[in-house]
Amino acid sequence: MADTTNRGYPKPVSTNLVSGDVALLQAALDAIDGDVHDLFTAMSGKAASDHTHSISGIEGLTSALVGKASTTHSHALSSLTDVSGAAAAPATGQYVLVKEAIGWVPREAATLIGEHSHTISDITDLPLVLATFATQTYVDGRIAAVIGAAPVALDTLTELAAALGDDPSFATTIIGLIGSKINKAGDTNVGLLVSIAGFRSTGEYGVDSVTSASGNYAFRARAKADDSVAIIQFTNFAGSIQWGTIKATKGVVNVSAAVLQEQGQRVYSPNNPQPVPGFAEVGSYVLAKNTSGVNAGPGAYVSGAVLVPASAYGDVLGGPLPGIWQVAGGSNSSGSVAASAVSAYRRYN
Repeated sequence: MADTTNRGYPKPVSTNLVSGDVALLQAALDAIDGDVHDLFTAMSGKAASDHTHSISGIEGLTSALVGKASTTHSHALSSLTDVSGAAAAPATGQYVLVKEAIGWVPREAATLIGEHSHTISDITDLPLVLATFATQTYVDGRIAAVIGAAPVALDTLTELAAALGDDPSFATTIIGLIGSKINKAGDTNVGLLVSIAGFRSTGEYGVDSVTSASGNYAFRARAKADDSVAIIQFTNFAGSIQWGTIKATKGVVNVSAAVLQEQGQRVYSPNNPQPVPGFAEVGSYVLAKNTSGVNAGPGAYVSGAVLVPASAYGDVLGGPLPGIWQVAGGSNSSGSVAASAVSAYRRYN
């Protein structure tokens, strides 16, 4: 018959009848019951596993702690038995404790290490770190590229800022100024077109601009208070002058313009003669004056470059003629055209 290993409780036997094993089981249960009873008896009055004790609750602990240092206490180096000279160490500076024959002694770190030097390669990772930095040559090159060919007076940010009037909104300021100007492609002026010192700005005198319903415009520069400048009006209507100047001095008016008009009609003068219609066609005739100073007989060919249209009285009516012309008449007893005389000419080519 086999029993349990630790307590020797009887175990059932496989060859027994049930009635035989029941007795064994009853004996085992009785033994177990006795052991459990003894265990509970032994544990009665014992403290729980998570119990605590006060200092006074532990026998002898209070007397054992008397005279012990507080957990927050500190010591000066000079109070340590094996540290010498700590009290004599200066209050400032970098000192380390060095173990010597007399004990731990404070010594200045620089004195202990002494003067020394290192190469770049001696310092871990320093070459790799330095390789990520820009060289002076590179920086100088980039700065030179930014400055470019800028003049000395504008090669720094301070100088550029001063040139822009120290205006952080310079672009906005310029755009605003441009927006206040008259558009060259066409615009409507709501005030004086220009303002000239000394000119009156109201009443009969002044400087202004007038725009017609058809889009044509007039520019009128009216007289100063002393009438030293006369009134002038330039109008953009078809056939009228585009530009010109007028100045009045002691009643004399000087005018320069490509075309002059008065009340819509063309005005001519010796310096602005009336063109001769039809003189340019081959086979046409014209009265002209020979300006070459050389006589030409009937039928002679003369360059238009030396001929100018003229009246029968010798008044010059235009500039040189184009092409080649043939003498069609004479003006002296020999039949030749005298130099500077007026005669008829026929366009040859």
